[in-house]
Amino acid sequence: MPRSSATGGPILSVTLARQSLIARSSIAPMAMVEHRAGMKAQAPIPPYIGLRSRLQSFQPDELSALILDRSVVRIVLMRGTVHLVTVHDACMPVASAGTTEHGSLPGMDS
Repeated sequence: MPRSSATGGPILSVTLARQSLIARSSIAPMAMVEHRAGMKAQAPIPPYIGLRSRLQSFQPDELSALILDRSVVRIVLMRGTVHLVTVHDACMPVASAGTTEHGSLPGMDS
């Protein structure tokens, strides 16, 4: 049986690069939250750590200001987990319970 390499190789490198974990990005915190389509935020501190890990010159006050002016919000998404997302993403309509007006969505959890 062929052996799968889940611990390295080109797929891991592409994934880490896409998530801005190989080289820090120079984009703004808001742009990174949008690029990531949300960041896990079960507790208040993880989004700050996540952005510090991904951005070249991140200052915690930048994220605090975005939260205070409600440009980003913490809401329950994706399997009941709290995420930090842009207000634009938070207001997007989503299919409920894996169905649409055209029926089921293949591969969706029900």
